[in-house]
Amino acid sequence: MVTRYDDVFEVSRDDDTYASGHDVTGEGSGYGGITIPPPPFKTVPIEMDGEEFVAIRKLLMPAFSPKSAAAWEPYLRTSAIRHINAVIERGEMDLVYDYAAPIPSKLVMRFLGLPEEDWDRYALPFHELMSEPGSDMHTNAIQSMGLFLTGLFEAIADRKATPREDYISYLTRCRIDGAPLPDEMLGQIVFLVIAGGVDTTTSLTSLGCEWLSEHPDVRKGLIAEPSRIPRAIEEFLRYFSPVQANARTVARDTELAGCPIPAMDRVLLPWAAANHDPDHFERPDELDVDRWPNRHAAFGFGAHRCLGSNLGRLQLKVMFEERSEERRVGKECRS
Repeated sequence: MVTRYDDVFEVSRDDDTYASGHDVTGEGSGYGGITIPPPPFKTVPIEMDGEEFVAIRKLLMPAFSPKSAAAWEPYLRTSAIRHINAVIERGEMDLVYDYAAPIPSKLVMRFLGLPEEDWDRYALPFHELMSEPGSDMHTNAIQSMGLFLTGLFEAIADRKATPREDYISYLTRCRIDGAPLPDEMLGQIVFLVIAGGVDTTTSLTSLGCEWLSEHPDVRKGLIAEPSRIPRAIEEFLRYFSPVQANARTVARDTELAGCPIPAMDRVLLPWAAANHDPDHFERPDELDVDRWPNRHAAFGFGAHRCLGSNLGRLQLKVMFEERSEERRVGKECRS
């Protein structure tokens, strides 16, 4: 387990020594992917290495650029206001299921071209996957993912037959060396888009709102000066680290910080530990919404750095900023 910021940074940027590949069948490299324990399926491109990884990542990047992410802001603001308005007269809400979960999940559905009303079918298993490995909930979540993968392959086949203006259709048109991406790989990419989009933003929104509810003076300060919200979000990312850790497989005998590590050992990279390293962050266990600079590790480092970071930041900004239409005209919510 690599816990110091500098060591996490070094490992995550040395893809030749610390591999992300996932040999599901055990007939190839034997690498175990980016989670411990490894699930019985592979995610692309995050569990790939070398030129193959670079080629796939290059195909995916345009849709996640800052410009592409910014184009989703009007949709997100409309969605946020709609979900707040749906509960405003009640004066209470389930923060996760009424707000933090459906907004990012519906965005992912629209982005991919899947029915928005099916958001919970795709999102909830990922929330449940955060439960203890080996528990009934964790086992059921993995089984549910296997079931909805069938739906993803049906959507891929449909887009091949009748292309549309959505991301799945785009993927079916992608070529590497003139050849289309195999259906299995298409399914793995779509799976990763869903995995990255439906849980992390939900987690951080929920944790941030909970913390603000316990610190009303800070909350009032952000309401009075919304220009401070982006820095607060960066601090939430550092402090809560919605993706707690990823793993690597050691590709060759090496040494890290004086510790010998043999080939095929597994290495855990706790982003959360790096984000609380006192050598890099003053008062690391204190949440300071005005902390700056804030070079946290929440999105990872190196070639495998989170592809959806621009879209994730935008979603968080909108979800923390927006209010109901009633609040905009001066009507208070009973909460």
